[in-house]
Amino acid sequence: MTTKLLVRKANPATIVFYLMAIITPVSLIPTLFVWQTPDWQSLTLMALAAAMMNAMQYCNVKALQLADCSFFVGFSYLRLPVIALLAALLFEEIPDIWLLPGAGLIIATTLYLVLCKRRLTAQSRAPHNTPTAR
Repeated sequence: MTTKLLVRKANPATIVFYLMAIITPVSLIPTLFVWQTPDWQSLTLMALAAAMMNAMQYCNVKALQLADCSFFVGFSYLRLPVIALLAALLFEEIPDIWLLPGAGLIIATTLYLVLCKRRLTAQSRAPHNTPTAR
């Protein structure tokens, strides 16, 4: 929601820059407690992951600039089943028993909120039928 407000006045690249400028030092603090110096291969993979994350964040911010937040958020929930499927296929990771109820709760809540928003929007656009005084 904050990002949706920011894209009205700021460029998506600027928003992503400040997001990374804030997240990087904040992430450094807990990292220092478990730090292990990475080798060159790991550094290369981390740099690739960072570039992909920045590209993803830019795309998310741009999408929020172009579309309504309720429309955009619906697509972001597709990540859950896609990630679960990729984890199973690529890493042979079996999702635990709580994946389905948790996903169901998240999806049901989101659908409920979207439907409530649509109903409220429809009611606010409908002409008000106020009885006239006799």
